[in-house]
Amino acid sequence: MRRMHRRRFVQTLGLASIAAHLRLPSLAAAPSLLKPKRLAAGHTVALISPASATFESIEVRIAKESLEALGLTVRLGAHMMERHGYLGGDDKARAADINAFFAD
Repeated sequence: MRRMHRRRFVQTLGLASIAAHLRLPSLAAAPSLLKPKRLAAGHTVALISPASATFESIEVRIAKESLEALGLTVRLGAHMMERHGYLGGDDKARAADINAFFAD
């Protein structure tokens, strides 16, 4: 454990007292968290695979049916079932899916 010398301690106290008198913006004044509206029946959601590949089509079907059971309309990415190594398609395909649904 590092020992604090008296001179270092006094310097630290001086800096602390100066910092206490500075008027720094309050954390409470930070902007509130921006949240989107809650999903409701009839809204459209997209299923894409922007990272790891989806190996089983049954998993996609289960996810789609589960979301549809909640009343949501589900659209699948054009490159949903592609594989490029362990990734869900090459970089351009994955980016195309993300950009297509954000643009929609």
